[in-house]
Amino acid sequence: PGLFEYRSAGPFPVERLDLRLPAANTVASVRFEARDDDEAPWYPVTGFTAFRLGGGSDEVRHLPADVGLQRQRQWRVV
Repeated sequence: PGLFEYRSAGPFPVERLDLRLPAANTVASVRFEARDDDEAPWYPVTGFTAFRLGGGSDEVRHLPADVGLQRQRQWRVV
């Protein structure tokens, strides 16, 4: 709970990060971190307040975070 780690098959280019919240009328403070391998320390990439408010056609949500160009193998959301 509170932590999700993802390992990709390679250092693919990433320019934006997003988080889809599972339920309407939800708000969460999130931080994305990355590293290239198991021995490297995690470093912060971006953080923002994710939200999903309203419902149906009136739903509004945050925009994906622009992170420049990142090439890492491991990512985590805290």
